[in-house]
Amino acid sequence: MWEALQDDEGRTYYYNQDTQETSWELPEGAELKQEDSAEPIRRIGEWSVYTTDDGREYYYNETTGETTWDNPETTPENEAESELDAELKKQPIEELPQVKSEDAEATFKKLLSDNNIDATVSFQKTMTMLISKPEYWAVSDSLRRKQIYDEYLAELAEKQVSSRSEAVANFKQNFHDVLDKYVASENLDHNTRWSTIKRQLESDDNPLYKHAVVPEDQVVGIFYEYRDNLKKAHEEQEQAQKKQALSELETYLVDVNPELTQTSADWEQLWQALQNDPRYQANRHFDVLAPADVLELYSTKILPVIVSNLQKKVDAQRKVNQRRDRKARDAVKQVLAGLDIKATSKFSEVWPKLANDPAVRDLAGRNGSSVPELFWDIVDEKAQTLRVAVDMVSEVLATQGHGYLKGLSSADDLEKALKSSDDTRVSQLDIEMALLWEQLVAKRDSVYAQEETKLATSMAKEGKALDDNDPLVKELVEKFFGNDSERFKQAIQRIGASLAKRKRPAEDDDKKKKRVVLNY
Repeated sequence: MWEALQDDEGRTYYYNQDTQETSWELPEGAELKQEDSAEPIRRIGEWSVYTTDDGREYYYNETTGETTWDNPETTPENEAESELDAELKKQPIEELPQVKSEDAEATFKKLLSDNNIDATVSFQKTMTMLISKPEYWAVSDSLRRKQIYDEYLAELAEKQVSSRSEAVANFKQNFHDVLDKYVASENLDHNTRWSTIKRQLESDDNPLYKHAVVPEDQVVGIFYEYRDNLKKAHEEQEQAQKKQALSELETYLVDVNPELTQTSADWEQLWQALQNDPRYQANRHFDVLAPADVLELYSTKILPVIVSNLQKKVDAQRKVNQRRDRKARDAVKQVLAGLDIKATSKFSEVWPKLANDPAVRDLAGRNGSSVPELFWDIVDEKAQTLRVAVDMVSEVLATQGHGYLKGLSSADDLEKALKSSDDTRVSQLDIEMALLWEQLVAKRDSVYAQEETKLATSMAKEGKALDDNDPLVKELVEKFFGNDSERFKQAIQRIGASLAKRKRPAEDDDKKKKRVVLNY
């Protein structure tokens, strides 16, 4: 005898109690123990054999859902109505009521409902129970009967779910009403635990909880959902109160009593001042504020205002200082302008005249240029003017035949030469002639020294001999100084000394090479 069982995954397999054999498929021709029937059934291909309560055998195709009285092994698919079916229809005892075709399916569903068929009753068992009922045959097609059976179970499940959801929703609403009353009586707040409220419900012998239509764990879930909403509302209210309190405190510290922040060097001093301030302590709105809340207000609102105000004062004072510094520098500039400062002047020369001047003492320690820097500004400006004048005068003198000051021997000669020039730039030049002459002489001597060095270098390279009347030296001296025998004699001496220094005897070179070898 084979028995149908299910594994942990819900799959059906077959077990032979006599041989202890298992199989996923019921062997063909094997007898299967049927839980709801005293008679065993057989399996013929895709067909299962069942017996009615009165012992009749009928056949059910598990693949197509077809049911028939005819043995599929002996009756072709297209065989005419069997004698058993014909005999059944002729029986007058259970005559099928007249049912319209459009009402046939509804009649079959009503048959299922009247017999309390649900998902716990398999289709095979349903056939066993109802096949003898006339209404069962209102739907003649066996496959359609199976489809209607499945539709009926789906509709039944949907109704049960809808009814269940409605019951839960009603309970949730009524339970909320009970919890609202506990909130009003202060027996429930955002911190209350389920164990506490459960004792209260049991103490009140609350009928809603006592006869709850939902399981305990679902009641607990509804409670904590309700309490979470209480907590959220409490937090929102607390935040709103804090926001209002912080706004009032900011106004108090900035506009009403700014002395508290002005006399407090830091946050700790301000907090201590607030603890001793009667107006702060008297305001009940401030009770919701923790030290951290006040600290955040101080760091984000109060302190930036303090810093901003201080920065404004610093900026204002800086501008005042800048104006004072500028006036002090201008005063020193006026003092320096009254001194005879030249392009070649030194600060040590003018300092004795500046040391005790009030304007100079007032500038000490201020931002900006110092007295020496202002002095050197004047010197640099005059030096620049002098350099421009030297270049310009040199150019004009060259056009007059006085290049390199030839024909000129003093500052007076220079002044006469410039005033006689048609170039108004030099004829009306406002500059100290002695200083200009000094710079022109220095420039000429510098250029001449460079040319003399070049000549000596060239003669040494070419190995030219130097005599007392060397024409190259004479030509160079006349270019810069004219027919000046004294300067020519000095040039011969300098160039000769330079050539003698550059020329080394051969024996000196041999000694040098030996020293190099020994040193190596």
